[in-house]
Amino acid sequence: MDSAKAAAKFGISRRRVEALCAEGRIPGARKVKGKWQIPSSAVKPVDERSADVVPDDQLSLFDTIKKDRKTTLDRAEVCRILSVSPTTLKNWVRLGKIRSDPDGATFDKKYIFSLSRSMKKGEDGRLRTRRNKNKKTGKSVASDYVGSTGNKEAVKRLASLLPSLSLDGMRSALAGCAARLYLLSRGSSTEGASFSSVLESDSEFRSLMTDLVGGDKLTEKQSKTFDTAVSSEISFVPWEDTLGSVYLSLSDVSDRKHSGIYFTPDVIVERTLDLLYSTGGIKNGSAIDPCCGTGNFLLALAKRGFPVSSLHGADVDEISVSLARINLFLNSPSTGADSLRKTIVRTDSLASRKEADYSLVVGNPPWGYEFEKSRLASLAKKYESADKKGAESYDLFVERGLDLLGEGGRLAYVIPEAFLNVSSHGAARADVGKRASFSFVSFVGNVFSDVQCPAILMGLEKRAGGDVTGCVVERGEKRFTVGKGRPPFSDGSVFFSDDAEWSALSRISNTPGARYLKDHAKFALGIVTGNNKEFLSEERLEGYEPVLRGTDVRRFRKTEPSVYIKFEPEKFQQCAPEEIFRAPEKLVYRFICDSPVFAYDKDRTLSLNSCNVLIPGIKGVGIKYVLAVLNSSAASFFLNKKFRSVKLLRSHVEAVPIPRADEATAKRVEESVDALIAGGTSDVYEKLDSLIFDLYGLTDEEIKTVRSSVSEKNRFLL
Repeated sequence: MDSAKAAAKFGISRRRVEALCAEGRIPGARKVKGKWQIPSSAVKPVDERSADVVPDDQLSLFDTIKKDRKTTLDRAEVCRILSVSPTTLKNWVRLGKIRSDPDGATFDKKYIFSLSRSMKKGEDGRLRTRRNKNKKTGKSVASDYVGSTGNKEAVKRLASLLPSLSLDGMRSALAGCAARLYLLSRGSSTEGASFSSVLESDSEFRSLMTDLVGGDKLTEKQSKTFDTAVSSEISFVPWEDTLGSVYLSLSDVSDRKHSGIYFTPDVIVERTLDLLYSTGGIKNGSAIDPCCGTGNFLLALAKRGFPVSSLHGADVDEISVSLARINLFLNSPSTGADSLRKTIVRTDSLASRKEADYSLVVGNPPWGYEFEKSRLASLAKKYESADKKGAESYDLFVERGLDLLGEGGRLAYVIPEAFLNVSSHGAARADVGKRASFSFVSFVGNVFSDVQCPAILMGLEKRAGGDVTGCVVERGEKRFTVGKGRPPFSDGSVFFSDDAEWSALSRISNTPGARYLKDHAKFALGIVTGNNKEFLSEERLEGYEPVLRGTDVRRFRKTEPSVYIKFEPEKFQQCAPEEIFRAPEKLVYRFICDSPVFAYDKDRTLSLNSCNVLIPGIKGVGIKYVLAVLNSSAASFFLNKKFRSVKLLRSHVEAVPIPRADEATAKRVEESVDALIAGGTSDVYEKLDSLIFDLYGLTDEEIKTVRSSVSEKNRFLL
């Protein structure tokens, strides 16, 4: 067969077939009178332009299932398809909200995919329930991804014209946008532009476009999509990742979340590079983004003068890699297609721990990617932060990023703030502490649309020891440089305080003779009903009793509950032992709050999961004394500077030092607590707060620092 027939068989362009023949990669191919003749039995060779190390679990979910002919799915597969947690799936099965096979461990594939389609269309209400409200589906225009207002609106209009796209449709839409940007960047008119006419204009661009589309011809349907995109109102803005904005806006939110992909707004990219340059700059050498997406970090570096020839990128998503190459070519036309294929590659950066010598590693690694069990087993052998039970993708990329750096090289990542303190990231933090030191940490909050997950910009230097001295910290309007005397990095508490706050925190943390609730208390989560509308009533029906919510808890005393529940633990999704709720004395506290709020309860009241339970058991220490300490400004300061979380976890409460007090002082504390439970004023609280300060041994200057730090927090006093 000739090259045209081979191109049709392989699904690639004729030009690419002829190049493969010339490279000797199609056995038996030979040139006869200037034309290539190819054996009819020939198969398409592996594309070496895309490193072929992408594991099955990192292919698209559609491709993975399409390859698999089995008729049932296991629990992990169902969780991935429906975008729910294993716990949620377990509860749905238990409560009869989803149908499993008789064995309880497998599910009919057709049924699950039908359910998934209904959920995505909004025909099924599961994803609209409170506990799944973050599992959004459908399109979400990336209005904050690029800076130019005109392109934001143009992309929004294009997304409305192309509401539902197949994979081929997505490729042709992106090709249309790429063609438009190419013509505009070269000062050419886009009027009447077609796929074939654009390909004929530039052989280098043609090569990159055929990589994106998968050939040099479009079907009639693809051509219509291409024409819609090429005639859009998108403008060429030098070094802007407009193509990434289009790709993001035309993709389904649930598909992106399943893969942990959150494209980084350009304002965050620029802020990351500002910090890099202002805290020591970048050595001459080469840079890599090991999870480059469509290349916005690489574009931003090139915009600042970093040589395009020294920029490298990798990603598992084939379309993203194609767009990254096109992006760089549009802005640096002297960089050829073959050169870009060598530096921007489709590969799994986590597949190898081979070290490199880059001077800079940048990027926004995937968050929350769901690895298959077989993949986890492989990763557990290579990475400190992985085990067979699970791994967080951005932890792995932090480890891998340090592998890729030469000594003294720098890393700058956008990652969740949870990296700094959540216990599950301890192994990754330990690795950073051994191999790197910090140059900056910027707390930027919720920067991604549709994602409630505070982020940080983290700058490291490959220099062993975990040194934090000189690290620039940004938090809101506050900016400071960490002074000397702090321990090596082990958790984020070293960045939550300036030097004056660190002095007060150290004083509290090292209180002589302090005792702790760890191993000396009972904790319990409030009732998880699984469906509050079904189980709660605003009227006190027969058999119902009051149940506390977090909003019913004030410091020292609770308010009268406004909802009621019938205590039927066997019907609830989760319920602590009844004796915990019925204890003659207990403390209840808000699970979510920016400062600790504990109340005393002797009425054996039930509580929901927004209101958790603590029964202290430190020998010789009264429950009301513990209540006073936990409600103090000192404890609020400690928890905020140590953990910086609006969720008050058991491990946080267990870490609060409970200072010792002589019998007379303890009695004074408990008398003040009794007064506050009975409705005491703020003056009573202030005197009690001062007494707790004295028990911690804080200096006047440290007390002033603590008071200033917590002054804007709600005291939740009645």
